[in-house]
Amino acid sequence: MDTRAQELIAQHRQEVDQLIDLAEADLSRGRLRSAAARVQSAARYAWYSHPGVFRDERMERLTAALGSTLAPGRRASYDVAGHLVHVATQAYRQGGHTRLIHRWMTSDPARTHSLVLTGQQGVPVPDELSEAVAASGGRVIDLGGSSDLMERARQLRGLAESAPQAIVLHIHPYDVVPSIALQDAAPPTVLLNHADHVFSLGFDVADLVADIRPAGQRLSLAARGVRPEQTTVLPLPLTPPPASSRAAARTKLGIPDDAVVLTSIASAYKFGAPEGRHFVDVHREVVRRHPNLHIVVAGPTDTGRWAELAAESDGRVRALGVIADVDDLYAAADIYIDSMPFASLTSLLDAALRGLPVLALTGRITHTVLSSDDISLAGSGVQFAEPEPYLRELEELITRADHREQVGAARRAAVAHDHVPPAWSRRVASLLDEIPRAAAGAPEAHAVAPIANDRATMSWITDELVRFQIASGLSEPVWQAQLRDAPYLPFAARVRLLSAAPRSARMGGASFLLPDALRSRIKTGMRRLRGRPTSDKRRRPPASRIN
Repeated sequence: MDTRAQELIAQHRQEVDQLIDLAEADLSRGRLRSAAARVQSAARYAWYSHPGVFRDERMERLTAALGSTLAPGRRASYDVAGHLVHVATQAYRQGGHTRLIHRWMTSDPARTHSLVLTGQQGVPVPDELSEAVAASGGRVIDLGGSSDLMERARQLRGLAESAPQAIVLHIHPYDVVPSIALQDAAPPTVLLNHADHVFSLGFDVADLVADIRPAGQRLSLAARGVRPEQTTVLPLPLTPPPASSRAAARTKLGIPDDAVVLTSIASAYKFGAPEGRHFVDVHREVVRRHPNLHIVVAGPTDTGRWAELAAESDGRVRALGVIADVDDLYAAADIYIDSMPFASLTSLLDAALRGLPVLALTGRITHTVLSSDDISLAGSGVQFAEPEPYLRELEELITRADHREQVGAARRAAVAHDHVPPAWSRRVASLLDEIPRAAAGAPEAHAVAPIANDRATMSWITDELVRFQIASGLSEPVWQAQLRDAPYLPFAARVRLLSAAPRSARMGGASFLLPDALRSRIKTGMRRLRGRPTSDKRRRPPASRIN
């Protein structure tokens, strides 16, 4: 047990409790709008500053109480009867959960799909997602016409009461709107647990929890109070990769034809490890031993340790930052290495589907929510807890082309079997069939393996999660979490929150004085003035905002 991590967890727990105290006080005074925003701030803070729990009973009592105050939802402005309604907080181009929604829709063409956005905040919805909705006959519905989270909950309840086939929640972990709106709601509700490694809201309104991997399912059972009959595994949907030319990709990237190329693709924060455990530190000696080895990474920028190793290797190690199209990286690569210390499951699976051998150094324990655990990778020799066996396998892959080909082919076959239609589409159909049984509490047909070592493993996961959140810079002070939700509060409360922020942050935080609906409209207007598209293309499919 890490004493410093445990101290931080206790501090985070105290700060979360203080935010919940404020929400309860607002509720007791009838300030429902403020209470909803306070709960969201508590969940937002808990998301990136782990409080030692993955679900909170006090928050759920508050959302239930707020939901009980909602009058029956007024008739929905848009007909979603019979639709599969996907609810997301935001949809944006770089989001893995956005790609998941898009791939679900395109892999499940027999259904009509609609998309409800609870907090889009003026961010353009990716065209491919809007077009997938329109192609299915559905609608994109933005609830951002009101800055009151309770009003958004009323609107979502109205949609829920218009007889959709089911509701699927793809929400950010802090999003309070569905937890208020869907209390005792009629339609079957699935929580797609895409952020299975952190604290989250939404479990109390889910009839069925769809975990994306076995490790997430084990954590749902062990730490979120989910019943065995209430959970299933729905692997991430993948699409077959586009045709590509290895030679053309290497020419474009300036990589010699005879080089052995390692790649890794993830958000920069997922590489935020302390010294000694950093991606660069782990691979420095390997780069020195193999002069034909090139490492090209997307996500981190060419600064700090990345720049140091780039200089040491005469440019054979490159950190490219965020790039829009990663297909050339996959096409040029011989081996895919998972980001560390925090995994990027989708990128690793995409690499495996392209026939690349994939490797991951996970830390002391493998197959947890902090690693690239997946049903396709069980027992496959992808994950390593210690550097020595990991580096031995990496040496084999670097030096033996036949080993790379054999391992890559096996990974591709396994991932395609679990993640690509038509097999994946059958999993969706099975999931939707499971909802009535889960809602009724009927016994589940399959067993779920418990978390090994129970308490010790859970302690390790929480300690590692806190260390990662601090090292990566994701953890933020409680005042900042509150300020992010200030636009949902009445004006006087917004002023008080900004005044309580550190003096150095007040100028930059002045925009939080504006109500969220107005901020969103200003963002959209500024985009137009700067010539930036509010959509990727001129012709947009049907989209609607509820005011």
